[in-house]
Amino acid sequence: MPDNDLQRFWAGRAAAARVIAGVATISAALMGFAGSLAAQTVQNGSFSNSTGNLSSTYVPSAANLSNWTVSGTNTNPDPCVVFGNAFGTCGYSPVNVSGLGTDPGATPYFGAGAWSGTNAIISQTISGLQIGRKYLISFYLAAVEDANVTDNGIYWSVNLGTGTALSSTLMNIPSGGASAWAANTATMIFTATSASETLSFLAAGGSGGAPPLALLDGVSISQVPEPASLALLGLGVAGVMGLKKRRARAVAA
Repeated sequence: MPDNDLQRFWAGRAAAARVIAGVATISAALMGFAGSLAAQTVQNGSFSNSTGNLSSTYVPSAANLSNWTVSGTNTNPDPCVVFGNAFGTCGYSPVNVSGLGTDPGATPYFGAGAWSGTNAIISQTISGLQIGRKYLISFYLAAVEDANVTDNGIYWSVNLGTGTALSSTLMNIPSGGASAWAANTATMIFTATSASETLSFLAAGGSGGAPPLALLDGVSISQVPEPASLALLGLGVAGVMGLKKRRARAVAA
């Protein structure tokens, strides 16, 4: 075999070996990246697993609102699961129901007034967390107000564990009106301090007269990827692309 052909042959072999090594690197990066994004599941985050009499005096229990613990410490309006914008079953008579728009999480959804004091109105234990890792809590929210009532805005106070609670955007609502789903989405980042933490929601704001009804749907949790995993993934991709180009040049030489 001529010297030039031998050189091209061995250059090709070396480039192929580097590509294989690069593929192994990127595979490891992908595995680490996938592991870092392993989402911890919020059970029944859509509130679709619920049955029973959902009147304004009814607090859904664990038996008919699966996976969630609902507090009934407030008197009226009670927590309520809302089907098809039927707010009359929750003790509310908003005028501009159409102002809510379309719930991205689809019906039903959960609603609660701001009369629940400082105790979480709804909560769930999230297991399988990694201590010290950051987790992203996401959800949809909206709000309605009774007809002929003007009140302060309402928001969801959210916590994962026993640390500092985070607040969603304050939803200001006109009398008998609504704060639309499309105008309100929330993402919050918490750091896990235990393998199991309580995810809790408190409807807050308003006043003691006739509080707005805060609405909640599409609750989810996911692990925030570590910067090192993202960097390794990027280096792996860049390395393989560079090796492919060098191999093509070596073969063409």
